[in-house]
Amino acid sequence: MQEVDDNILIRLNKVTAGYGDKIILRDIDFKVCKGDFIGVIGPNGGGKTTLIKTILGIISSLSGSIDYPSGIRMGYLPQITTIIKDFPISARDVVCSGLSSGNFSGGLMSKPDYGRAEELLEWLSVGYLAKYQIGRLSGGELQRVLLARAIMCDPHVLILDEPTTYVDNKFENKMYEILHQLNEKVAIVMVSHDLGMISRHVKGIACVNRSLHYHNSNIITAHQLDMYDCPMQLLEHGKVPHTVLEMHN
Repeated sequence: MQEVDDNILIRLNKVTAGYGDKIILRDIDFKVCKGDFIGVIGPNGGGKTTLIKTILGIISSLSGSIDYPSGIRMGYLPQITTIIKDFPISARDVVCSGLSSGNFSGGLMSKPDYGRAEELLEWLSVGYLAKYQIGRLSGGELQRVLLARAIMCDPHVLILDEPTTYVDNKFENKMYEILHQLNEKVAIVMVSHDLGMISRHVKGIACVNRSLHYHNSNIITAHQLDMYDCPMQLLEHGKVPHTVLEMHN
């Protein structure tokens, strides 16, 4: 019998997941605890998005188990390419759709719900977009609206899939400030290709390439990436300390 730890919010036990007969992840052990800020890295097709979709229940695991405490709330910011931008809905209603109660029905929200949504949009510097249809938003504006939606339900765990892809450098820095504020009370799991940015902000790193190897640190060496078959390359210029990792198979 597995011991109960009130600090653990999500636990994957020997989880195998994929699509139909195609296995993407095999025998994954992984846990998310209160206060965690975990960066998920790995090559394209290695299973990063499959991992978070399995955690969220968007796809079912083929074997193994996933344990959550009763009543857990999870916020999710998907890759922006999955959003249907021509759907006739306002930014404020998009944010309200993040409520965990499941009672969103396109206009039947209460004034407090709308007020909360507008406060979040203001906090993310896009309050003026509240009544705009999402089809009118730029990629960066939509990403902020989707972040507001992800935190609308006051989640215990916030899961982000490439959250800075379409934002400019100025807001990227602000987004990480916001994530650090949220991390004071919310565990965060963030998929990113930006190893340099991840290593500056997260507390732990999960290398995903069909299997998963977790490092309880934001420092990861080229040798570790090579050993775990997790090829990444990083090159940064300027005053920020940088690392160059050689390519490996």
